Amino acid sequence: MILFRLFTVFFICTLVTTNVEAESIQQCKKVVIAGDSQWPPYTLIAANGLQGIGMDIAQQIFTELDIEVELTIYEDSTKMMQGLRNGTIDVIVSTYDHPAVDFDATILQPGYIVDQITVAMPVTASDNITGWDDLVGLKGIANNNFIPDDQVQAFFTNYLTITTKDDLLTDLHAVQAGAYNYIVGSDLQLSYAIKNNNLENDLIVMKNLTRGGEVHMAFSNNSACQLYSVYLQKRLQDYRNNGTVEKIMRQYIY
Repeated sequence: MILFRLFTVFFICTLVTTNVEAESIQQCKKVVIAGDSQWPPYTLIAANGLQGIGMDIAQQIFTELDIEVELTIYEDSTKMMQGLRNGTIDVIVSTYDHPAVDFDATILQPGYIVDQITVAMPVTASDNITGWDDLVGLKGIANNNFIPDDQVQAFFTNYLTITTKDDLLTDLHAVQAGAYNYIVGSDLQLSYAIKNNNLENDLIVMKNLTRGGEVHMAFSNNSACQLYSVYLQKRLQDYRNNGTVEKIMRQYIY
């Protein structure tokens, strides 16, 4: 009798779980994938639509599931985070691991790509910079949307003077003009922006100055498609291990 009751409870729980999952799947009609316009080459506006490392990877994974995908790009990260918070955005394709995102979404662990945080500065001044200590007392800049993880942010706050303003290209031009000594960003972000805006004769990415660098995707906690967050996390790691991430990345780096 006891065994029969236990089996009955187990069967009912399994049925309820299956029904909940089935209902969640039915509610997930489309996945909205968003990216930050200030973070190339993860998100790019191209002649044939939106693309980039993060966009391409996320779209390919959900295409495997035969789920409709909508790609969107945000100039203002505050609005993007609001969409993630209320579930109108399901996935963002590039973020560092920090509480502002972790509160509203599941940050998929570990990161699917390593893109270390560094600085770019005028070529003429780069020979004098051999370590992070050499930046102390100099004026740095970062675009408003660039938020590193807590550990890196604490280092910058405690030791460096960095102003956040404008957008990536405006900030690069400010460093080029001498208004600031350096700009903070990710290696791929800065390298791509400098190359594509013909600034490589004036600005150089400092490969000897790097910190952190795990880039993640994040899945909204209020997404109707949240059930697929585990699958996305697994496939991201599959893609990283089998070379798919590297293959897609090579399309956007020099």
